[in-house]
Amino acid sequence: VAEACRVPDEWIQLARRAAATIGAPLAGVDLLQADDGQVYVLEVNAVPGWRGLAAALEVDIAREVLMFLESSVGFSPREK
Repeated sequence: VAEACRVPDEWIQLARRAAATIGAPLAGVDLLQADDGQVYVLEVNAVPGWRGLAAALEVDIAREVLMFLESSVGFSPREK
């Protein structure tokens, strides 16, 4: 079950580094905190679970992805 939560900035940076390591400008990164507090990257997903993410955050993920593409690579679905 996906639910919104606040994560430490260090986790965000870890997820960004994991995505950058594989060259993914947009990715879902699964993190797991061990009993000793260490945080591990389990996997980097090129196609994250948008439905759960959208429901948990109440955000139109598809719209956010299109906005990201427009701003980062100049892509616009309105242009053909």
